[in-house]
Amino acid sequence: MKKFVMAALLLASVAGFAQDKKELKEGHKPKTEITPDEQAKNLTKELGLNDKQQAKVKAFYTEEQKKRESNKPEGGKKGEKPDATAMEAKMKEEQAATDKKMKGILTDEQYTKWKSNQKNQGPKKPVDKKADTKRS
Repeated sequence: MKKFVMAALLLASVAGFAQDKKELKEGHKPKTEITPDEQAKNLTKELGLNDKQQAKVKAFYTEEQKKRESNKPEGGKKGEKPDATAMEAKMKEEQAATDKKMKGILTDEQYTKWKSNQKNQGPKKPVDKKADTKRS
């Protein structure tokens, strides 16, 4: 009888924790998602944007966010993977368009600093440990 009561308490507490996590997830945006306003403020701090530039950058990032949301895949068929080369080409095209737009908004000095920051923030490629090890 004692074991049964303990098992019931354990199940009830686990179920309670699971519901708490679900409730926390609902209505909260992921920490990695930055709003266009936050992006504009960050660039203002980093690059010293004036008010006109800040407004243009905010408008640009708002437009980009809308594009990303409209381009999200809807799932497709099960087991179907997107074409990696097509996705890479699309990303390069979008990056070129972003560069062109930012170059029109920023001064030459700000653009150079922005490009430098972009390179430093890029995804880190994992090191191939097999290639680094020496064979005897």
